[in-house]
Amino acid sequence: MSARRLARPLALAAALALAAFAGPDVKTKFDATADFVDMHSYSWVTTTPPAGAVVPTWNQVHAAIDRDLKARGYTQAQPGDFAIGFTLGRRQQTKTWDLGQQYGGWGGPGPVDWSGGSPDVIDYTEGTLAIDVFDAKTKRPLWHGALSQRISAVPDQAEIDAAVKTVLDKFPPPPK
Repeated sequence: MSARRLARPLALAAALALAAFAGPDVKTKFDATADFVDMHSYSWVTTTPPAGAVVPTWNQVHAAIDRDLKARGYTQAQPGDFAIGFTLGRRQQTKTWDLGQQYGGWGGPGPVDWSGGSPDVIDYTEGTLAIDVFDAKTKRPLWHGALSQRISAVPDQAEIDAAVKTVLDKFPPPPK
């Protein structure tokens, strides 16, 4: 097989491996009957971290959501037009991939070398942020946005702000 023909499958395999670590994919669901246009203020479902939460991280996320909503023109009120809450999660993940047979002779001098590939393994922490919006009067769920992405062992404020912004960029959903 020529070097050019071999390069394509290797490039494709490398692209797929890198895609496994692409940016976060936000998943959203919302009540299609809800009118988000007249929502201008918010309140919190809770202002205290749940049992078992990493309190500093919970407080950072809470503050990041506050900043993001205020930057979008929402005001905090009691009660608000909508109530907002969030959950956090993290888990250790392992990604493996194998590029398969590798060709060591790319047209240069020396012997041609076909060798079996060994799998590449990466251990990392995956963090999940879910933000939920409820009708403040009826407590009916209106909107849910969530993302899971690779995070550092102890996420810093910039990482948290980016995650919050990425999720809230999908809120509110487009008008009907």
